[in-house]
Amino acid sequence: MSMPVLSPDIAGHVYQNSTASSIPCIPSSDTLSSYSHTRQRANQAFESVYEILKEHQEPNWDGDNATPVSQEACSAALRFLAMLPLTMPFPDLAAEPDGSIAMEWHISSSRTFLVSLSGRKVISYAGVFDKDAETYGKEPFEDSIPSIIISNIQRL
Repeated sequence: MSMPVLSPDIAGHVYQNSTASSIPCIPSSDTLSSYSHTRQRANQAFESVYEILKEHQEPNWDGDNATPVSQEACSAALRFLAMLPLTMPFPDLAAEPDGSIAMEWHISSSRTFLVSLSGRKVISYAGVFDKDAETYGKEPFEDSIPSIIISNIQRL
């Protein structure tokens, strides 16, 4: 038998003669699952970016005069990954010779999309979506992921 409780919700309302499971401020299993997935995604993002920084922090890390990955690029990559909808797959990350971080969604040689983040408030991107469908360009990156980037990831 459930015990009646008096409990305020987030807005301060009191629910009399309610059971604990019927009070709106108690998260549902769907909410907890979403929170858990969000937390896993954040941990994956941090670990991936940290590994890139750790492995590519020295000049000439590629033996061909590559620039170290910058703190600004790492920061931009973490912001991008935090904004990426959970419904979208997590990209593969790689260091670029100019100190930027690349993110790639690779389905096949004819279905690939890549973004590059330097930390200079610009996203460079390129994609191949079939034999004759290609796209590339640059977009400002400040408070949100540009819609063209999201739509190109969805095209895959």
